[in-house]
Amino acid sequence: TRSLAVSNAGHPPPMLYRKRDAAWHPLAGASEGPGLANTPLGVASEATYSSPATKLEVGDMVLCYSDAWTEARDHDGAILGVQGLQQILNQLPPTAAADLLGNLESQLELIDEEGLNADDATALLLRVENTGATLQNSLLAPLRLFRRAHDNTAFAVPDGPRN
Repeated sequence: TRSLAVSNAGHPPPMLYRKRDAAWHPLAGASEGPGLANTPLGVASEATYSSPATKLEVGDMVLCYSDAWTEARDHDGAILGVQGLQQILNQLPPTAAADLLGNLESQLELIDEEGLNADDATALLLRVENTGATLQNSLLAPLRLFRRAHDNTAFAVPDGPRN
């Protein structure tokens, strides 16, 4: 459907790159809501969470990120914020989607020596391609809801003496 619904639950609003405009913008409505809204999960039981849907087109991109990306400081020590991140994104070449996160991280390190090391820096970049789900995947999608969830986490135990 090329429709994306986002509920950011306390994170900064995702950034949306519209190919037709060749520009990045905060995803509208992702952090708006009446009363106590879109707080981090578990903070308040009465909080409401909006999840506005946005239609996407081929070539559009969505950047979801943790607050480390907006809390980097500029040369004057001021926090970049969403607008600062947007300015940096709009200065990067949009054709290099595969390298976008690395280029963004490099730009932030030029501005703030600590870069993203002072906080958890999580980012997820989504790009709309001109492909669709196969008929088999579409037909089997409802059945996947009944599969048992599993965890493939593995822990490595270091060799050596234990205390």
